[in-house]
Amino acid sequence: MERPVRHFQFDGEAQLVIEAVRDNFPVLREWIAGIADELQFQAREKKQILIACDEIFTNISIYAYGENTGKVTVQADYFPAEQELHIVFSDNGIAFDPLKSEAPDIQSSLAERKVGGLGLFMVKKMMDAVTYTRQNDCNILTLIKKLKTENQ
Repeated sequence: MERPVRHFQFDGEAQLVIEAVRDNFPVLREWIAGIADELQFQAREKKQILIACDEIFTNISIYAYGENTGKVTVQADYFPAEQELHIVFSDNGIAFDPLKSEAPDIQSSLAERKVGGLGLFMVKKMMDAVTYTRQNDCNILTLIKKLKTENQ
């Protein structure tokens, strides 16, 4: 049995498709912020969602296509039974599973730490779940955030 889902559109389209260029993040940010407001996420959770989206979009724009540029597709769905917002990022860039990346050493001093990995570490901590698959030469990363009620 299929579970109920609400699909959010961007400008009448089923998803947002934009060039994976850092300058395009404000378009994604505005769309996701509007969705978070519409679903009545608390300010803290909305901020976490936006930070996570920024980190994922930035990583795609910097690393996915190497010296070239390419597209990123973002889909947003809300599952009311579970009270979950799913934000799905898809790109045809270099295969990369961020869930397999080594966790940064957050106990060491800044001078001793290796560069990289802190953003993905934060994304995993701020979201309720993060999943990754590679299908048909496409990276698919899903951020999942539960809508908290006042009692939670």
